[in-house]
Amino acid sequence: MHVTFLIYSLNRGGAERATVNLANHFNTLGWEVSILTIRNDAEPAYAIADGVTVHPIGLHASASSPISGLFNNIKRIRAVRGFIKQNKVEALLGMSSSANVLVGLCCLGSRTVAVGSERSHPENKVITPIWSVSRKYGYSLLDLLICLTNETNAWLNNATNAKNIVTIPNGVELPLAMSSPTVPFGFRSSDRQYLVSVGRLIDTKCIDQAIRVFSNLAEKHAQWDLIILGDGPEKDSLNELVAELGLSNRVHLVGGVGNLHDWYTHSDLFVSTSIHEGFPNGLLEAMAYGLPAVAYDCQTGPRDLIINGENGFLVPNHDIQQLEHRLDDLMSSETQRQQFAVRAKECGTTFSMASVANRWAEQLQQTVNGVR
Repeated sequence: MHVTFLIYSLNRGGAERATVNLANHFNTLGWEVSILTIRNDAEPAYAIADGVTVHPIGLHASASSPISGLFNNIKRIRAVRGFIKQNKVEALLGMSSSANVLVGLCCLGSRTVAVGSERSHPENKVITPIWSVSRKYGYSLLDLLICLTNETNAWLNNATNAKNIVTIPNGVELPLAMSSPTVPFGFRSSDRQYLVSVGRLIDTKCIDQAIRVFSNLAEKHAQWDLIILGDGPEKDSLNELVAELGLSNRVHLVGGVGNLHDWYTHSDLFVSTSIHEGFPNGLLEAMAYGLPAVAYDCQTGPRDLIINGENGFLVPNHDIQQLEHRLDDLMSSETQRQQFAVRAKECGTTFSMASVANRWAEQLQQTVNGVR
């Protein structure tokens, strides 16, 4: 079967990583796999298997008005329709809300199955009224829509005209593949322990709350450091906060790294202060590596991974006191961390990339056969 993904770019991010993981797995099934990117990126952030082809269409111009936006999308639709027709693509897979609408339009009147993939919980995203209407009715053009959680499935059923919605979570394959940049873990010390957080440094990740909580615990837990992996617009303000709290030698904003395997294997505990998630890759990966976790119980995501009190702790959103209390519990007890670690590792099996990708493959095959 020939499947093609449509995504804005292959820069670093959750949807991009999921795209590459799925493409690489479908390649092992003997499928013909290609990825179309709207942007003309120089180098994908994640390792792509030999046999998976990437085709940048280079039509990422910003829209100065609704009219220019319409013309930009018409150009994209014409380019994608030409590709799927010329290459006899059997299934075109969108990897974001906007890509999903384009997929539905691109496949109109063709023999290519239109498949959408919702990579976050849409209720949390503010979009323009035009896109809201486009999504509601555009999703009716999809033959299949895959989302990450049951909560998102229910929301899509109520808010869109999608007719065939299936829930499949993200998957993880260990060891994690290496990509650039490779940043050596430079904090190795037999008498130090490390609390780690991974994600884009944006306001909804609330990394400042993790820093403030760690500040309150730093004196009691003098052997612990906080490591923050990721880049984003909040980095400068977070560095200022660290300096203000006098934690420059205890809190390390490392930036984005492509060798997460090295960082997870040398860490002891994971914290997620994100208040909006789809199905968090960072939390999934950390737990698969055996890190107990403390996470805000946001609307979707962490509750599918953390069994409260068994492999980690769920904390109500923005409840900083409870977050501090639970982190204190686990930082204080190696025994409890080890007990939680055993259960956390089970996520690597439950959400293995092979099992998740096979569920995708089964749904795609059924949909293609049904349309035929």
